Amino acid sequence: MPLSEVLHQFGDPDLAVAAADQAIRAFLRNSAAINRTPAHVARHVPAFRKAVLISADIHARFGRDDIAAAAQALSAVTTLYGATPDQ
Repeated sequence: MPLSEVLHQFGDPDLAVAAADQAIRAFLRNSAAINRTPAHVARHVPAFRKAVLISADIHARFGRDDIAAAAQALSAVTTLYGATPDQ
């Protein structure tokens, strides 16, 4: 279970959103390597999707609607790679 998910469920929302946002940046920075093979996509896209959903949820709860919308837009893109909403 990713750190952002643990913090989202049981911890500090500020730490959870910081972990999720950092994960998003790491995934985007490494997108070329992640998208290189179907195995990499299958491994990393569900974790990326969890990070963007956590980010969108927490930013929305604290009134940062522009950031939440940007995260939600990234979440929508993951459906192109076969990630389902519960992943």
